[in-house]
Amino acid sequence: MGRRHKEVAQEEKMVPYEIVGGPDDFVKVKVRGKDTTPEQISAFILQDLKKTAEDYLGEKVTDAVITVPAYFNDAQRKATKDAGEIAGLKVLRVLPNPPRPRWPTGSTRKRTRRSASSTWAAERLTSPSSTSATASSKCCRSTAIPTSRR
Repeated sequence: MGRRHKEVAQEEKMVPYEIVGGPDDFVKVKVRGKDTTPEQISAFILQDLKKTAEDYLGEKVTDAVITVPAYFNDAQRKATKDAGEIAGLKVLRVLPNPPRPRWPTGSTRKRTRRSASSTWAAERLTSPSSTSATASSKCCRSTAIPTSRR
């Protein structure tokens, strides 16, 4: 979202869908033969979240605060705000997700009697260089939080 075609040249090779547009154009994705912007795809998701919230609350949801990954740049934040507006929401703020709290490392937690394999597994899971920690920190998601109901 909010990125030009030349910025995603490497990622384009890794995705199973077709990315279209010129090098200086904003990215579009070919969906069922139509060029669709990432903002439109996000808007579909936000519309579904809005409907789910309205069904649960029994009231109309008009305003939202949307969180994005902390590494999003201004163009990506603006694209996220645009997606909210396409979805029919008044986007009050676009906030970065705070980093997840880390588990204590082996040096700060109390030592208990454990087998060597469970200690290795626990330290592997809490290590900042862990594969699972790296994968989860790169996760890209947006969350809409209704702020007022009318």
